[in-house]
Amino acid sequence: MNISNLTHRGPLVYVLLLSVGAMLCLGVEAKHEFDKQAALTAFLTESRKESRAVGVRIEHTMNQIYEGMRTIARLQGVRAIDRYAVNFDENARQAVQEIYNNLGSSVVLSEVYIVPLDMDPSEWDLTTGWMQAPITTCDELILSRNASRGVPKEVPGGTDSSCTRCHESVSRDRPPTHITPVEGLVEEIEFYEYELMAEQLEWLRRDWPREESLKGLNFPAVSGREVITCDNSRYDPQRPNDKDRSGLIYSVPFYGLGGDIKGCISGVILTSALRDLVPGGGMAIVNVGANYAAPSWDPGPSRDHPAEVSGAQPTTNLLYSEVLDLDVLDAVGNWELWAARPDSEHWRRADVKTASTLARLSYLTVVSLVLMACSFVRLGRRHRGQLERQNIALEARVQDRTAALAQRERQQAAVAELGQRALGERNLSGLFD
Repeated sequence: MNISNLTHRGPLVYVLLLSVGAMLCLGVEAKHEFDKQAALTAFLTESRKESRAVGVRIEHTMNQIYEGMRTIARLQGVRAIDRYAVNFDENARQAVQEIYNNLGSSVVLSEVYIVPLDMDPSEWDLTTGWMQAPITTCDELILSRNASRGVPKEVPGGTDSSCTRCHESVSRDRPPTHITPVEGLVEEIEFYEYELMAEQLEWLRRDWPREESLKGLNFPAVSGREVITCDNSRYDPQRPNDKDRSGLIYSVPFYGLGGDIKGCISGVILTSALRDLVPGGGMAIVNVGANYAAPSWDPGPSRDHPAEVSGAQPTTNLLYSEVLDLDVLDAVGNWELWAARPDSEHWRRADVKTASTLARLSYLTVVSLVLMACSFVRLGRRHRGQLERQNIALEARVQDRTAALAQRERQQAAVAELGQRALGERNLSGLFD
């Protein structure tokens, strides 16, 4: 129906126009919601893709460590090693050292220990005169890093850069953090590492006592709680913080030539090194079973939601938050990647801004069209009113004119009648005269 045909309908036309405007606004809102949902879907898809890429990188790193340590456990020289590495010849040492070098330079591994099954770090070793310790260790890379920071490791009997026997004295009575009497040298605390290794050995001995219980190359692996390590490469004695040298002990068993469990191969992984794998402030590596979390260094959701991170639970306060399972072998618990992104990142997206701008322009267009239509109707009604008033005035003038003409005709008729009457009377007078 043409609007010009409705100008005489009064308020009805305005109701109709407002109804049409409301329907158009509903259409604009539906389009806006569709665009917002499309933008949110793109944001979530992008976020999940990024999180999965980080998860794959973590899995690759940990699987490299696992495979390297498993390879060490299977070396003939390691399987035949005695308690004090007397029969650990140069070829065997070099093989272990090269595997460690590859792991330490390409991934986050600090050092590797070959640990005997019966190690008790709280007891003295009568053979060495030191507290009981692992058979040998490979830590050349952290020795180099420590030396570059002016905090070289003190190893009794020398500091050669190869797998060395572990005869350093450790004691539970030592405070966890202090500077040695030699100015500038930072003591390396190893007791907590050894204590956790002993606990891991108990589990391995109980559940995996014989090599024949394994299925092919599927060696078990176990981590545990975060402990202070002897890797001081990120520790600043001027700003002492034990978190800078704390990390995980990740262990796999090794078996003697007869197939009985003989000990474990343990790798030290600094928490700070794991945190390097989760950039951006929105992710954290979590192992609930070990009560362990390694959030990103950067500020963001992983540091703003500590309860959700430690419990490996997504937060409901953000548009994007999820927990991804990581394919990392660990008997203590599942490794998971907690991931989230701040809502501000979504609202700053170009597609979100475009959708909002388009909606505002569409609303403005609808309102403008409705106002223009209402103005047109109002002008039409005003014009029609003027025409009606003019018609009424014209009709009145015509009626007045018609009445005046009728009056004049009546007057003329009366005059004519009087004239005829007078003429008749005159003729009659003449006849009688």
